[in-house]
Amino acid sequence: MRSASEIWESGGDGAIRDALTELYAYVLVLDAELHRTDDRLAELDRSGGGWRQLGELRRRRAVLSEQLGLLSRTINALRSATDPTGRYL
Repeated sequence: MRSASEIWESGGDGAIRDALTELYAYVLVLDAELHRTDDRLAELDRSGGGWRQLGELRRRRAVLSEQLGLLSRTINALRSATDPTGRYL
């Protein structure tokens, strides 16, 4: 694998930038869904909503949180592998 400086001095690697852009976009999608889920949970807590729906939303929130954590680690691993010094990405 080429070093980060070799990649960026040759004009950068568009595939890496594209991959990171797509991953960050997915982070935004998941984060928005997490906030919608939190809002719905708060609404059900205030109104004394159904236990079944609360349970489903809590499970959904846990899955979203786990996905966000995994995605964050994936992004960090990709950035570290392609630009260990953090100079370019």
